[in-house]
Amino acid sequence: MPTVVLALIMATFTGVMIVGPSLAMNGFLYNPLFFGFVTGLVIGDVRSGFSIGATCMLMSLGFYTYGGATIPDYNVGAIYGTILAARGTDLDSALVVATALALLMSLFDILGRATTTVFQHGGDQTRCQGLRALAPDGCYPLVPGPLYPDLHRHYVH
Repeated sequence: MPTVVLALIMATFTGVMIVGPSLAMNGFLYNPLFFGFVTGLVIGDVRSGFSIGATCMLMSLGFYTYGGATIPDYNVGAIYGTILAARGTDLDSALVVATALALLMSLFDILGRATTTVFQHGGDQTRCQGLRALAPDGCYPLVPGPLYPDLHRHYVH
């Protein structure tokens, strides 16, 4: 299978699993074992997919994102480890690359969280500018109308 086609199939699968949590049965299928299995099916080497996915799953046990903690993304590691193992690399080397890539993805998670903060602040500023046009004495939070009758009266009409 050409590399571009493989990349598109795996990107589509990963996007569906990340964006559609209801499709992932609330996290039941969102684990390295399933990602390794699907990658093995796509590539044609299910045994390597299970081996890499199961090992990444064992490494990820006990890691949870309580309080916004960032953990390694072993799902991505399972995908690339399975691809490497199916392309002829031995399982140990594929696991080393999978683990390193999972750790690298945790840094991208931090970068992604920091980047979204910029957009959140921009949205807050836009909201405040729109509300200042209605209430020149300050930026009121978005609360029910009875608490700010003047603002609500201007906003509704």
